Amino acid sequence: MSVHSGGFSDTEVRYVKTKWKRREQDFSPQWLCFIRNFLTLTEREGEMNKKTIVSLMLAFVLTVGLSAVASALTVYSSTVTEADTSAYGIVGIGGQIIVKVVPSATTKPDSVEYLVFDNSTNSVALRDVIPIAVTSGTATPADYAWMQADSLVWSNSNYVWYYTLDPLATAYPDSAYQVKVRLYLTADGWGNYKTASTVMMLDGSRQVTDDMVESVDSSPAITDTLKIGDSLTATVVVKSAASSLLGQETGNERLDTVVFYVSKEGVDTAADGIRQEVTVTEFPVDTVSTTITIGDGALEDLQLYQVYGFVKDLSGNLSGTTYGVLPSGKGAPVSFYADGKPPAFSAVHPAANGYFTDLDANDIADSSFTFTLSEDCDWVKVTWTPAGGGTAIDTTLSTASSGIYTFGVSGTAFPADLGEGVYDIKIEAEDLSGNTATPKEIANVTYDKADVTFDELFPQDVATAGASGIDTLNYDVGKVMFALSEAADSVGIKYENIGT
Repeated sequence: MSVHSGGFSDTEVRYVKTKWKRREQDFSPQWLCFIRNFLTLTEREGEMNKKTIVSLMLAFVLTVGLSAVASALTVYSSTVTEADTSAYGIVGIGGQIIVKVVPSATTKPDSVEYLVFDNSTNSVALRDVIPIAVTSGTATPADYAWMQADSLVWSNSNYVWYYTLDPLATAYPDSAYQVKVRLYLTADGWGNYKTASTVMMLDGSRQVTDDMVESVDSSPAITDTLKIGDSLTATVVVKSAASSLLGQETGNERLDTVVFYVSKEGVDTAADGIRQEVTVTEFPVDTVSTTITIGDGALEDLQLYQVYGFVKDLSGNLSGTTYGVLPSGKGAPVSFYADGKPPAFSAVHPAANGYFTDLDANDIADSSFTFTLSEDCDWVKVTWTPAGGGTAIDTTLSTASSGIYTFGVSGTAFPADLGEGVYDIKIEAEDLSGNTATPKEIANVTYDKADVTFDELFPQDVATAGASGIDTLNYDVGKVMFALSEAADSVGIKYENIGT
């Protein structure tokens, strides 16, 4: 019998190998890795002593005894694949973090646990345990009311966790954070934690507006409704606390921007509002001003608006209140009317190269001249210009309400001097704020006033011609013949038996 270095015999090595092969299916991946390393080491003559072999044998025995516990599903890798950051590399409130998890086996876990923890203190900021009910698809908060992530997507045994930083769920003081993940099997319990290597700067806190902003004002005094293209000057006076922080400095606690919002009165950040930012490049500073211009479509129809002021930190978080999750700014004391939406036309008939009449639409379908106005207007003007040249004719409607406008017998009258012919038509409007609509132009449209007439009729009635009717036996004479005064869409001929 040969003896390996350290006094370990072939018989002993063979026993270990036999034992391993017999129980290999019971071992988890990390234990298999250990045993394989052990066997490799025993083959290296001259590299081991007996003490090392005894230690490895003891570990092997423990391995066999602990194999049931070690079979829990483990994480092969966890990776932060994406994190929405500001220009300073910080994930702020509303920023999304995406973590991909790859299990060590294709076995589907019963649950996945995500921990977001402080990199320096190891304190856990968020624990999110999500049960896995199906083998593929997306879990959403609608499926699990207590789930804190936006969703969990699993496909091909990979699990992708989408989480939006939300201070309502947990507090995130300015710090560096990491994510670690583990998997759960009902039969075997929790597996190991696997920590993603990415270190993220998270900031789930807001500066307090009242501590930062002294006052907000707009000038000059606004006495009339602001329309598209009009401007105002907005000014934020900052307090000393903000003055000492403002400036493009490194560090998560610094502020670098004053944010102005023009939004509906009483609403800080309305979706239809105007947001404008001023980045501070010199500090300390106590007053920040900007010019805000009402853009086309920037505000809704005529409403009361107000200017609000915020400060923004390096993570992109707007200031708020000590208790509020949403941003909250300080408003100017004076509100004003503004309208950033011009009037518009829709459902215009006819289209280019079409025609219209002065008859009621009920008499002839699709023959009327009509359009829909989006809002109340100070005036609406329709201009008819002869296509071949000539004097334009127009109609102006004062204080026109929103809705459908139809010209003709039962609607708005056509100009009395508008004769039959081909016209190029333009529709214009101005709303009560002074915003003008984009003109609607329709080319080469025919205005048809006269009815179709029949000439050279044959046969004629008895009273006119003295004839007795059509001689159906004479083919040449038995034709019905007539001439049209103009092109017609269709012609109907009706035969009625009035006697023998």
